[in-house]
Amino acid sequence: MLWSHPVRGEFAPAAGLFFRQQGGLLLDDKIDRGSDARTDSGDPGGVFRCRFCRAKITTAAQMIEVNGSHRHVFTNPLGKVFEIGCFSQATGCLNHGPATTECTWFTGCTWRFSLCASCFSHLGWQYHADLTGYFFGLILANLLRR
Repeated sequence: MLWSHPVRGEFAPAAGLFFRQQGGLLLDDKIDRGSDARTDSGDPGGVFRCRFCRAKITTAAQMIEVNGSHRHVFTNPLGKVFEIGCFSQATGCLNHGPATTECTWFTGCTWRFSLCASCFSHLGWQYHADLTGYFFGLILANLLRR
């Protein structure tokens, strides 16, 4: 089992990736309408939980921007669309499979599947770039913000 390491540095020109610690970013109502109200009121809506078993996955303090945005929308080769949020750490995830660059959504990064460590539901992907370290792209529809 390989656990994540915090993202180091803010910009890695060779990798073409830009990281910035994020806080108080609004998420759409695919996650939880109440979370937007808590963010607007100054409450960062601290914890992201697995939608399926409610286990703690990460926190709002771990939200980051990659390539200028926290949220990204991508389509996989089978045509399935994913809206993901980027996080520097997701201690509630278990990362599975060999690292690959096949069909990566972030240039210069390898990826592995990230599963909920409690119920093994697919929550997203762990990305790695040699210059910037690890970060997570988690499927926002599979998280609850509390």
